Amino acid sequence: MHAELVVPNLEGFKLKPYVSFRTDVEIEKRRRTYEAKVCGSLNITIFTA
Repeated sequence: MHAELVVPNLEGFKLKPYVSFRTDVEIEKRRRTYEAKVCGSLNITIFTA
């Protein structure tokens, strides 16, 4: 099984796709919150580079 990306055809569309730089901040905040809950209750430490 493989992942399939379904994206619209933007040919001729005048606006450009946009993703806010704040998105990364929100994702990281959610990840840290999740890891604190899960790893804290299991006494696990996750090291990231």
